[in-house]
Amino acid sequence: MTIDDWYAHDALIEEIVIDVLNRTVSIRGSSYAGPEAPARNRFTLLFVDVNTVTTAVDMVELTANTFAGHLNHAKLAHGPGTSHLYLVEGHMSVTSLSAPRFM
Repeated sequence: MTIDDWYAHDALIEEIVIDVLNRTVSIRGSSYAGPEAPARNRFTLLFVDVNTVTTAVDMVELTANTFAGHLNHAKLAHGPGTSHLYLVEGHMSVTSLSAPRFM
């Protein structure tokens, strides 16, 4: 999967790891391959050379929306820059020196 073909809508987030010493952020979860896909597939999205991370996450709302999904949509950087993940009642942005990649 690439950042161009990731269907972020209704993806579930299981874990967000911010590694300060290594300047990485990884997001582990599952997402649909497309709007008609019958099941979600696991993913890990990795950001390296991270400069800043900002987040406002309503854990109660995310937990309540686990049946439907945690992400409304995402706009991922294609190089150095800021990626935005628009959550149910929240937002996360990661600014890094390179594009995020799927592991």
